[in-house]
Amino acid sequence: MPMDVQRTLDFYTSLMEEVKVRTATIDAVVAGQLGDVPPYISGEIAYLQIRLICESIALGSLAIHNEIEATASGKLVKAYSAEFILKRLEALHPRFYPVPVVEKDGTMVKSDVDYLTQGRLIDLYHECNVYLHRGTMKTLEDPKTLNFDKIMDARNRTVALLNQHETLAVDERWMFIAMMNGRPEGAPLETPGKVQVTYWEKISPLAGN
Repeated sequence: MPMDVQRTLDFYTSLMEEVKVRTATIDAVVAGQLGDVPPYISGEIAYLQIRLICESIALGSLAIHNEIEATASGKLVKAYSAEFILKRLEALHPRFYPVPVVEKDGTMVKSDVDYLTQGRLIDLYHECNVYLHRGTMKTLEDPKTLNFDKIMDARNRTVALLNQHETLAVDERWMFIAMMNGRPEGAPLETPGKVQVTYWEKISPLAGN
């Protein structure tokens, strides 16, 4: 592959470790572990984590596709908006978005889970914006009522997507496999799982097929 593979793996791993911390923060918010703070502030903290998780997924996808000339310069290099990055990547490589996978008969196949699709991520990103802006002098109202069931739904769909996922490089010959809670072979079950990201040359049908 023309890209600096180890640098890409390290960068992607660091983003996914960050996602795990942010997911744990959402769990703490929903469990009421922040102490005596108003519910709307707890909800805003949760939505901030969700927004940053969306951006981490987008940036990770961008990193994996850094062999595309258009991702190495111009607006994409400076972009932080998850929506902008995802839509631009889709135009460059329609199958760029990660998919959840499971191992079956020695082959990675797409998992049958209800996950955070590309379209849902963009909708969720917009939803975060609604709760993370106070408003204007003309629209200012009391703090918005937050639905913690929706927050947990977003959290669960994200976990379903990322728990074990596959991302195709632009030539679709190489695939990146990420495990959010990987353990060394033979390690006890109580060993804390860490993010493990590897890349493989494709020798079987794509998980998305």
